[in-house]
Amino acid sequence: MELRFSIVITTYNRRGLLRRAVDSALAQNHPEGEIIVVDDASTDGTGELIRTSYPAIRYVRSARNRGVCAARNLGLREAREPWVVFLDDDDTFTEGALNCIAHCVSGFAGAARYPVLQFARSNARTPSEFLVARLDDYLRGSIQGDFAAVIHRGRFLEEGLAFPEFRSGAEMILWWRVAGRYGIPTWALTVQELHSDGGLRMMSSAFQLANARDRAALDEAVLGEFGAELERFPAACMRRRAACAFYCLLAGEPRRARRHVRATLARRMSLPALALLALSYLPMPVIRGSYTQYKRWREGWVS
Repeated sequence: MELRFSIVITTYNRRGLLRRAVDSALAQNHPEGEIIVVDDASTDGTGELIRTSYPAIRYVRSARNRGVCAARNLGLREAREPWVVFLDDDDTFTEGALNCIAHCVSGFAGAARYPVLQFARSNARTPSEFLVARLDDYLRGSIQGDFAAVIHRGRFLEEGLAFPEFRSGAEMILWWRVAGRYGIPTWALTVQELHSDGGLRMMSSAFQLANARDRAALDEAVLGEFGAELERFPAACMRRRAACAFYCLLAGEPRRARRHVRATLARRMSLPALALLALSYLPMPVIRGSYTQYKRWREGWVS
């Protein structure tokens, strides 16, 4: 079957990088489909760039800045084609990516039964060249890194699915839900390249400090929805509870953090959890400063 795609590029105040992403979408040698740029209320002239330099591209602007997941939901509602592929504004498609996706999906029997399929981005890791990923694959860490979602729009919307509208990392909840209910056909073929020049990325200390309250709420939502499943993987569960406690600390809520730490210690003694408990009694400037220094050290060590 000939697949028709809506490529949805979500963006916010990255006019300088957006052109690269758009050009990589335009360079795809796949004739059927459309490109939509969803602007999450940018203030840097993004709309002018698209209207003047790319008049054939559909431009949709959010009324206010609500985060990438809300922008993706808007893109899904606006899309006209049966299959939707998302691209971040600071990343690019690899050469022939859409043809690769179309070839794999067309050759996969029953592809239309699944609301989401996925292909590797440049940092993705999978245990095999192809698998139908289940929730346990995520919880045990068999599936790691980032993936390019290929959404069967009709099936996805019929099932009442949507990106949870936290400001950071919320797509993980969606993928876990989908993997648990339906499975996610997953190919190890790399179709998108991640770049490191996007400025404030979600894993940076500045972003995490600015969004600590939202991230703490996200981790609490994960524990509330998937806590029973996570208990089967003690190490992963402990990491999630520790992360939740730490983001509560960064958000300036030490009592809330201590509740999560004590819940962790009630299940298993842990030196990191004890360290977090001690850290929760320190002044906020010390906590935030220690975190920033740790991130700088780790980023320098990894590089």
